[in-house]
Amino acid sequence: MTTTPDFPDAFGDWVDLLRRLLTGGRDLRRAFGRAASADELTDTEFLVIWACHCRGESGMAQCDLAETVGLSPAQISGLVEGLSVRGYVRPVGGMDRRRHLWRAAPHAVARVRSIAGRFDEMARAWDERISAEDRRTLIDLLARLADRREVGPRLPIVDREAA
Repeated sequence: MTTTPDFPDAFGDWVDLLRRLLTGGRDLRRAFGRAASADELTDTEFLVIWACHCRGESGMAQCDLAETVGLSPAQISGLVEGLSVRGYVRPVGGMDRRRHLWRAAPHAVARVRSIAGRFDEMARAWDERISAEDRRTLIDLLARLADRREVGPRLPIVDREAA
């Protein structure tokens, strides 16, 4: 708990949570970025491919991709166009690029598997500090926090043991 005499304790807690989320999120993004860079992808490109892959053959709408990875519609448009030119995502239908449903190309999924292997090696130190059960609890708590906002879909949670 972070307290100061001139602010309520709850406010200090929320500020502390924000600070820790930003710091931890930045560290996690950097780790994904390092893992993805060997496959010539950024962490954000990885997230787009992952989201499309998790949605399956039905594909994912570009506006949902923007919300899922935290980008503006203009940013996701340029990102998806670049991934499409490189053959990582394919449109499922529609004439207008903004209305397309996108799905991951098979070779992009192979790259995601490669990234997952490298990331697993990097994450071992985190696994020693946070158990799988604690990680799932944290995901659930953050999902509950995010669900308080009126927003679109989130990245799907994939049960690795079931996959």
